[in-house]
Amino acid sequence: MPNTDSKLSGLPLALDFELMLSASNDPSVTWLGAELLRNLVIASTPSLDKPFLTVLMRTQGKRINALRDSLTTLYGQTSQDFVVFLMEHDVSIETDAAISEVIDSFPQDFTSRIHKIPVQGGSRARPLNTALNMVESSYVAALDDDDIVFANWVEEFKRGAIESPGRMIRALCAVQKVQSEEWFNGTRGFRAISWPEVPYEIEYSQIEHLRVNQSPFMSIAFPTGLFTVLGERFDEELAVCEDWDMILRGGAICGVHQRPTLTAIYRNWVGIETSYTQHSFDEWRSSEARVLRKLASRPFLLEVGAIEELRTLVLHKETLDAYGTYDFMFRNGVLRLPFRIFFRAVSPAIRLTVRARNLLRRLRGRKP
Repeated sequence: MPNTDSKLSGLPLALDFELMLSASNDPSVTWLGAELLRNLVIASTPSLDKPFLTVLMRTQGKRINALRDSLTTLYGQTSQDFVVFLMEHDVSIETDAAISEVIDSFPQDFTSRIHKIPVQGGSRARPLNTALNMVESSYVAALDDDDIVFANWVEEFKRGAIESPGRMIRALCAVQKVQSEEWFNGTRGFRAISWPEVPYEIEYSQIEHLRVNQSPFMSIAFPTGLFTVLGERFDEELAVCEDWDMILRGGAICGVHQRPTLTAIYRNWVGIETSYTQHSFDEWRSSEARVLRKLASRPFLLEVGAIEELRTLVLHKETLDAYGTYDFMFRNGVLRLPFRIFFRAVSPAIRLTVRARNLLRRLRGRKP
């Protein structure tokens, strides 16, 4: 059952909530507001008769065989302590029937935990917010209908929640390129065209996430109290980046517990329409700018260790500034295309030069 007393101050939760509201609007006591917020999230954990995890799966039914893959990986979880909210976003009657056929191909003990929920209109965030109004589990995680998870996905989130209740849980995720093709029976299928790789930061870094999202959506599990108690919702004004936005906001409030285990593969689709190709460069930049404007408009709590990262960045900038200004190389904080091409071309030569230098030093009996 949920705790009724605050672990922080001994006050009833209702009084803590009032203090939290005043603290969150006063920069001088932001730390107090953040601690009270985290305390409320932990105390709001549902009872044990509810599932641990709710999986939010958005679908438009455009890749039925990929959806079948995703559901298969959920069916194979070592921990079945979860339910699936399959959010059908702007889906036709014909597509709904095809989705139902996929669901019905699984055993009843699994399909009884899959709940189809129709959603009309709105941005990519609309299905997520619709689902949040019905969640009763302790944690929430999103899984796109064309990505896959390993058998330990739910189990690793659950372990993290036991170790650090009330915090966001982050696991590791790989990326693999996938290409659409026609299968032998004439259906629209796909195949992997690369080995999986892990291009993201192994340890969660709040500072690095301010630069670019390092956590694919399915690599994060959010404590439900972030939404049910604190009232956080995904930003429906964003065309894209709704996941990055919530990861930054939620991480600042709840903190992040890192699991060192690979649990999912993000499929990078080649040659077909995805969120990357559906939305223009300007839409991506506009969404990124909105996320950062919102963060800059209110106090933002840094994680432990972030001050050292910030100081290192400032020292690096100071060193570069000593040799002159390099602002002409950047546009809106991003290296301009001609310079990206140049550094991409010369980087192999630089790496070879460094290796040759280190080899010579070792031959001379010196450490690199």
